[in-house]
Amino acid sequence: MNKTALITGATGGIGSAIAQKLLKTHTSLILLGNKTQLNKRLFPSSKKPIHYAQVDLTDTKAVALFIQKNKKLFSTITTVIHAASPPIQFVSIEKVDTDEFIKHFTVAIPSLVQLIQASLASLKSGSGRIIVITSSLTHNTPSAQLSPYVAAKTALSGLTKSLAVELAKYEITVNSISPGFTDTSYLDTLPSQLKQLVIPKIPLKRFAKPLEIATLVGYLCSKDAQYITGIDIPVAGGLVM
Repeated sequence: MNKTALITGATGGIGSAIAQKLLKTHTSLILLGNKTQLNKRLFPSSKKPIHYAQVDLTDTKAVALFIQKNKKLFSTITTVIHAASPPIQFVSIEKVDTDEFIKHFTVAIPSLVQLIQASLASLKSGSGRIIVITSSLTHNTPSAQLSPYVAAKTALSGLTKSLAVELAKYEITVNSISPGFTDTSYLDTLPSQLKQLVIPKIPLKRFAKPLEIATLVGYLCSKDAQYITGIDIPVAGGLVM
């Protein structure tokens, strides 16, 4: 059976690791990101069909246009992985621009729903998989000054559970993964003092590796995980229990 995975946020540290993992198990990939050239360098010698697209997920009209122009691609999708997220900024509630909430929510909910709607007929035909990347910050006590990010990721967790119930009759599984602090370029933007404060709180005393999240995605896409749906799995080194 041919398997095609649509991956958003495919140019990020986690998204690109997921793409590399699923390239081994899927017939073709559709990679959405904001650094198309970087994606092309990830798979310079792949013989499998890989479609690259630069799509602004903060703009639902841009998403709709991409879907309209690529109906044939969407008729083949068996797996949807949503790893996209706008850049995170630490801003107090007194100073945060409300447009930041709109940006995060648009990427988390409306744009994802558009992509799922466009893929649904194909997902129904072959025990489809939908996996979203949320955040361990939605568990327990979140970090301060991240209201747009935490609110959007929390909403995404709710959508995941709702879709899991609704789509179960089609044997489509819907799950989420909540990474903790992960060793990506994002960590370079954090103050070193903050990183030094975080690591002692993690029982495994290190940050996650993108491959560790990607490996779990690979398992949830497999036949071995066909009875797992509606759950969130933290990958946070014991920080979330």
